[in-house]
Amino acid sequence: SRDWSSDVCSSDLRCVAPEGRIATIGYAGGSIPQIPANLLLLKNIAVCGLNMGYYKLAAGARYEARVRALFDQLGRWFVEGRIHPVTAARFPLERAADAFAAVLDRAHLGHVIVEP
Repeated sequence: SRDWSSDVCSSDLRCVAPEGRIATIGYAGGSIPQIPANLLLLKNIAVCGLNMGYYKLAAGARYEARVRALFDQLGRWFVEGRIHPVTAARFPLERAADAFAAVLDRAHLGHVIVEP
């Protein structure tokens, strides 16, 4: 079977502009990709990891104001039409279990929304 996770990571590294950055947030399937350091060096690029659990669990109150401000900024950008999150599926509240199943099955690329 093909390791899509490594393929995507390798493509990202090759496509990013010199002095660019890639943020790795999570791995939905496959293995955790290995990053070839030679591409980082040749293009002067950086790969940064983001584990939101660290800010909620490990660091807790220390980063609470900063994280809240960042999410407030994202909300403003959404209202202003500056960002356009991908909505993969919408479920009525009565079908919340189906929405959770869709997320757990990794059946959708984008946000799965439960609405009243």
